[in-house]
Amino acid sequence: MKNRKASLLILFISLFFAGVIVVTSYFMEFTQFSEHKETVTFVLIALWYIPFLYLSNNLAKNEK
Repeated sequence: MKNRKASLLILFISLFFAGVIVVTSYFMEFTQFSEHKETVTFVLIALWYIPFLYLSNNLAKNEK
């Protein structure tokens, strides 16, 4: 994968997960699961971290 494509994927995936975190936090405020809002946010961050590490590792390999 080329550096530009990996960089764009990192950007889009990060923006997507940021949007999902904001929307989830907003909608969970009004449900019976509002006490689990932080847990859901942490799980989403952990899920975001997987493709971020993969693409970052791919970028590092291409630069060498």
